[in-house]
Amino acid sequence: MKRLSTLAGKGHGSANIVDRIAVLESRTHVHIVMELMEGGELFDHIKEDPYAEPRAAKLVASHVRTLDFLHAHGIVHRDLRPENILMASSKDDETFKIADIGLSNSAKNMRDMLQSKCGTPTNLAPVMLKNLPYDQSVDVWSAGILLYTSS
Repeated sequence: MKRLSTLAGKGHGSANIVDRIAVLESRTHVHIVMELMEGGELFDHIKEDPYAEPRAAKLVASHVRTLDFLHAHGIVHRDLRPENILMASSKDDETFKIADIGLSNSAKNMRDMLQSKCGTPTNLAPVMLKNLPYDQSVDVWSAGILLYTSS
C-alpha cells in the first residue's frame, strides 16, 4: 500500500486503488487508515440490482485498466472479488476502488512465477487450483468472474 500510495502521490498512480493515509502502531496493534469509501462493497450493489451488460462492461473496462497499472508495477492482487471493490459513495455506483491488497505479491519481472495458493476459493484461477506456478493472469481470470457476477 505504501508503494502504491507513493506512486499515486507522484502522479503515476491509479485513481482506482484505495489510498493509504497513515499507519499508526502501538505495542500491540497496527492500525491502517485508508481513504473513506462510503458506498460499501460492489457485492452489495450487484446483489440488490445486477448491472446491465453495458454498465458491467464499463465497470470491468475500468477495472482492467487498474489491473494494468498494478501489473505494470509488478503487483499481482490475487484476491480480486466484488467484496474487495469499494464504491466511492452510495449515490455513485460507477466510481470504485480496489481494496484489500493484503494477499498481493510483488514480482520483479512479470515472467517471475508465483506459487502460493491464496485468495477466495470461488474466484481462484485454475492454475492456482492445480498448484502450478502462475503470473498476473490470475487477476485477469478474476476480472472475468467479476464481469459474470456483476451482470
